[in-house]
Amino acid sequence: MVGCGNIAGYVADSFEDAAGARLVGASDVAEANAREFAAEYGVDEWHTDHEAMFAEREPDVAIVATPNGAHADVVVDAARAGVHVLCQKPLEIRVEALDRMVDACDDHDVSFGALMNSRFRADAQAARYAVEEGVLGDVLLANGICPVWRSADYFQGWHGTADLDGGVLFSQAIHLVDRLAWLNDGVERVFADLDTAVHDIEVEDVASVQVRYGNGARGTITASTATRNYPHYDRLDLHGEAGHLVAGSGEVLSFDSDDADELDFENPDDRGGFTIQVEDMAEAVRDGRDPLVTGREARHPCDAVAAMHASSERDEPVVVDEYVAEVRGAVRGGEGSGTR
Repeated sequence: MVGCGNIAGYVADSFEDAAGARLVGASDVAEANAREFAAEYGVDEWHTDHEAMFAEREPDVAIVATPNGAHADVVVDAARAGVHVLCQKPLEIRVEALDRMVDACDDHDVSFGALMNSRFRADAQAARYAVEEGVLGDVLLANGICPVWRSADYFQGWHGTADLDGGVLFSQAIHLVDRLAWLNDGVERVFADLDTAVHDIEVEDVASVQVRYGNGARGTITASTATRNYPHYDRLDLHGEAGHLVAGSGEVLSFDSDDADELDFENPDDRGGFTIQVEDMAEAVRDGRDPLVTGREARHPCDAVAAMHASSERDEPVVVDEYVAEVRGAVRGGEGSGTR
């Protein structure tokens, strides 16, 4: 485990039910975090230098759970050490950093997986089933909302910073963006309006985005860390020619279809996304196959959010693939050091 903060504990808890996986080392730049994590989870050794840990422990997989904007260096270091990678969401908050990660894993022939655990919630799996079975017909509208509250205490430290956090779309809503992209053949074009409305932070705490998806559907994505008392962490609505599905908090909240009286779906694995993905990563490494969610796939919602930031700054629609190509061109020209 590289990075022993709050999210690392949730991932570590999943090892109890993840067959074939065992934690063998822990690293954090803060010695107290590494030491306490190792003690709590029965890890033999802790480190403050992840490269030293890779050299000494020779792990099969590095789980990267550092702050959002500090993932790339760890992933590249792991790849160079021949260590496979399972990286916490969001993969990174800058296009050039995403490129570095994917390229390093390809160049050193290591597997690159991404922890997108909300895909494995029962409501997300049911939505995927409904889309694949066609019971909604062609999806025309796909909307998502993620209205949460974060206090001033939450933003003490790296949260709320431009370099390490990235804003509500990266930190809180990335799972929602990922699921909507996963269900609708990707995010094609965005037109965003972002604002820092309440908190004294460097990034947005309110976001409203118009979206055009790869399957032709339109929709909106809204998110905030300055809103209170909504009953769901996030919710998504799919509306098609033949029906609709509303999903949130792990449940299908509403479903109707001209082609089906009820959604004939049962979640095949209810152990939770972290357990499913940790176990799968261990199996993928042993079997020499790709993990359930690859880094190359999971970078797309990050590219989409980066394009949303650019759209808001420019006050114009942005095509995601064109924006990624633009950033790459700027980096090659030596002008991309500060570009998302």
